[in-house]
Amino acid sequence: MFSETGYAATRLTDIAEAADVKQGSLYYYFDSKDTLVAEMLRVGLQKTHEHVVTAIDALGDQATATARLAAAIHAHAEAVIEAVDYTAANARIVGQLPDELRKRHIRVDQRPYGQLWDGLLSDARAAGEIRDDLDLQTLRLLILGSLNWTVEWPDRAKRSPERVANILIAALFDGITTGDHSVQMQAGA
Repeated sequence: MFSETGYAATRLTDIAEAADVKQGSLYYYFDSKDTLVAEMLRVGLQKTHEHVVTAIDALGDQATATARLAAAIHAHAEAVIEAVDYTAANARIVGQLPDELRKRHIRVDQRPYGQLWDGLLSDARAAGEIRDDLDLQTLRLLILGSLNWTVEWPDRAKRSPERVANILIAALFDGITTGDHSVQMQAGA
């Protein structure tokens, strides 16, 4: 429901109806809409985190840092675009949440996932596989932000997780320009 209609437009009545339970039954487990949302966000991010870690671990210890990063991009794209459970709702509504709920989610739930990505990027830098002049936090936010935004794409622009991940990886790892058309970063950027 949150994935379809957003935070503000989703009522507990709608959720109960979709789950084929009485609204009062929801209150047995959740004392408010925000408590339910917090749990949905936590579970969605936990499942995404586990999916990404599984994809990275499947590569084995001999994988390069950029191969691990590429696997993480693919896995995150799958989690968001295929949206098996709460992941799409998480990506869609986090910006719509009341400040306190959003801040708690970022502080408690998102931090470990961000640390996973920070580690992947730091490992790639330490291995000499990505440039030293890039701000890794900005790079992480660009990667995750672009993948998370796919839930907002119009239907005509929807692509498979594999295609989205492959294009993002090509743009990140190889750039989008050809030949002499590369642009140097501006000083102080």
